[in-house]
Amino acid sequence: MENSKKAYKNPIRAAIASLLIGMVMRILHWPFSKGIIFISFAAILILYALRFFKKEEKKSVDLIKMALVLFWTTNGLLTILDFTHTLFFKLAQLLHLLLGSPWRARRILCQKKVTQKIA
Repeated sequence: MENSKKAYKNPIRAAIASLLIGMVMRILHWPFSKGIIFISFAAILILYALRFFKKEEKKSVDLIKMALVLFWTTNGLLTILDFTHTLFFKLAQLLHLLLGSPWRARRILCQKKVTQKIA
């Protein structure tokens, strides 16, 4: 999928921009900042999930990115809702980063070695 033809690119960018605006509003203690942040996180989660399921060929990198977006947005939503156990989601994200990234790197290196042996 080319960069110019990625699904939901502009709506995801708009959701991220509104998230940043909501964060600035939260820092400045303006009203309705929590609502904007909540809607932005929810929009990012929904749009990225739609983008992921629209892809025909899903690679391991796509799965890892979807998991990171899922953890990040879920943690943001639960933090805005003042959920007390967000530490579990932070630990799950950390485990995913620590265990998933080396596994992905090893898999990519193994694929390169196999293609070099064939050529």
